[in-house]
Amino acid sequence: EVPSFEAAMLANVRGMLYLVMIAGACNARHDTRARLARWLLTMSDRTGQDTMDFTQDFLAETLNVRRATVSEAASHLRDIGAITYARGRIELTDIAALHSAACECYDLISDAYRNLFAELSAP
Repeated sequence: EVPSFEAAMLANVRGMLYLVMIAGACNARHDTRARLARWLLTMSDRTGQDTMDFTQDFLAETLNVRRATVSEAASHLRDIGAITYARGRIELTDIAALHSAACECYDLISDAYRNLFAELSAP
């Protein structure tokens, strides 16, 4: 059965509210490396892409840190083989390594979305 538009929109809104709640706590608790890893995994989940175009300025604004802090975090993720990064193009090269670098907030958010949308397809 196809879920109603209203049910799908409500599930999406619930997911977004949960994401905002978790992201707020995550920003206060976890370091930039873990938050960048979480954010990249989440963007990959949402877009279905492993290659994305993001400038350091955009990532700094998104993560609410300085550009130099993004550079350090991205360099760390590159050094552990999780990503390649050059001229604003990020490629996720080792999802398992990126997942290991991410904080537990990624799993909380992913599980919440999976459960919300599973409810829509349940009979």
